[in-house]
Amino acid sequence: MWALRTPKLTGDTAGYGQIVPLNDAAHDEVRMLWHSPIGPIAAPFAPVFMGQDEVPGEFGMHRYLTVGESHRFLDKRHINEGDADALSSVSQFNEAYRSAVYESKRLLYLMLQDGDRSMLEAHEVFEGREALLASQTTLMMCIAETLIVNSQSDKGAELLQYFSCKELIEGLTLVQALSASFEVRIKALGHSHDGEVKMFDQIW
Repeated sequence: MWALRTPKLTGDTAGYGQIVPLNDAAHDEVRMLWHSPIGPIAAPFAPVFMGQDEVPGEFGMHRYLTVGESHRFLDKRHINEGDADALSSVSQFNEAYRSAVYESKRLLYLMLQDGDRSMLEAHEVFEGREALLASQTTLMMCIAETLIVNSQSDKGAELLQYFSCKELIEGLTLVQALSASFEVRIKALGHSHDGEVKMFDQIW
């Protein structure tokens, strides 16, 4: 997690962040990865399990960063007029929710405006959350294993999916809380907008 989070390696050009633990799980349902919606410099990790069949709409496909969406709509009127390419390829359900990628990118850009202080504060919060989450994840996996061994694999998978979705949303809420705090400070301190594109000192 440290290696993916350091600004020496991760910046705006990074996609999502994922870490796959190479442990030998007894059942496929409890195999998992740690996921962040963008490079984890501006987003926390949360567990996602191989047995899941859904994630929150906030973490699904959105029009933001989807190629070709700038001229499309979530409205069928133009299709009825013969323009088949006018309908968005994104689910209206997903688009009705926050975008985890967009919100995390916003936090990244606020951190860049505020400098190292915001980055250090965000990382302290993320790392504290992830330390607690690691032990909770281990507990949930043990409970799910017990259910699977007792012929209740569907209930084990359902438990892990519920836990994952809950933690993904809590991580997103944390991102938005940090953004709100940093934005207030930046405006209060009168940071000037000089048009400069700010970046971390990234080596890769």
